Amino acid sequence: MQCPKCNARAYVYATKPAGTLKQRYRQCRICGHRFSTWEEIENRELRGYESNKKPLKADLFAPQDQD
Repeated sequence: MQCPKCNARAYVYATKPAGTLKQRYRQCRICGHRFSTWEEIENRELRGYESNKKPLKADLFAPQDQD
């Protein structure tokens, strides 16, 4: 998040839940300006992913049969 005064990076120093919203209190790292933001979480499906890993054909730690 950028500071509205100087466009430097700001950090969150406190968070307050307000129902479905969250109010975050932020402070600029450079000029020290304090401001707050309101955030709402979107309810949407998360994307799934498929793994390309193939299963091992044999257990590498299993005792080997010796003939």
